[in-house]
Amino acid sequence: LGAKGCINRKRFNHWGIPPHWKDRAGYAKWLAEARGFGEAIWEAVGERRSPRIVCEHPGESTISTSVFVCQRGGMVVIGAGTTGYHAAIDLRYVWTRQKRLQGSHAANDDQARALNELVASKRIDPCTSQVFSWDDLARSHQLMYENRHPYGNMAVLVGAQSVEESVPLAAADSAPEETYRPPRPDTIVEETHSHRTLVREAMHEGVITCAADSKLGEVARILLENRIHALVVTDGDAPVGVVSQTDLVLARQGRSRQQAAELTAGDVMTPNPLTCEPDMLLADAVTLMTRRGMHRLFVTEPGKPDVPIGVLSFSDIVKRIARPT
Repeated sequence: LGAKGCINRKRFNHWGIPPHWKDRAGYAKWLAEARGFGEAIWEAVGERRSPRIVCEHPGESTISTSVFVCQRGGMVVIGAGTTGYHAAIDLRYVWTRQKRLQGSHAANDDQARALNELVASKRIDPCTSQVFSWDDLARSHQLMYENRHPYGNMAVLVGAQSVEESVPLAAADSAPEETYRPPRPDTIVEETHSHRTLVREAMHEGVITCAADSKLGEVARILLENRIHALVVTDGDAPVGVVSQTDLVLARQGRSRQQAAELTAGDVMTPNPLTCEPDMLLADAVTLMTRRGMHRLFVTEPGKPDVPIGVLSFSDIVKRIARPT
């Protein structure tokens, strides 16, 4: 189905709640297994690169490992807890390596309709392996229970005798009157809804820049004086990256104060930052940042991707969504 590789979970025996950190022998054994699992990921990927985003589904038996193997500054997305809800994690890996836990559950009406339309138009392959009739519903559950279900997603027909009789969402307008039609987004979502918000309504207008050869002390001074979290790094007049307070903190780790002082903005910046236009939907901007594991976007003039006019960060998004409409 396009996966880079796979790992047999039965090779490892550290699943479940890890030993208490004061249990040195037990914790050392767990840590060795967790490291082995991380190395198995490197083997599957073909390089020493840990995952930036880990989708955590089992919960109790795996979340401690998910937090451990997640890339520094990465995110563990919690979408379920199929093995239990007791989350025991070592907080040291969260705070010293600046990792995040993010809950995720289902979708709103607008997002669900958009996804269905992508599937109906065959732009997204849902990886359906087998379609069952309603009478075979119990059999599909039994296959999952016994871990014998085919690769991909199984589907069950509801109100249809065959796949051909089921009505795709994209064809709802031409469906018979008795066919159920989901309400259209404009009937259930107001224009002021957060998912209708544009980037221009949440972005921080204007950009403050520094040269790529600016020392980190100068970068820190500009950030503090302007009470901002990030600067646009330029080479001449062209923006080439972004440097944030987080970049300054990470640059200091493992270096003496003198070594860190010799670094420049160009040494620690995030190069080739993502850009968006002010009329982009805020929800789409969030998706873009999440996919790339970045905290902010340059907002550029329409049709001029090299001309930044503002910055959009996750903090801006949270403030806009929390703001009363």
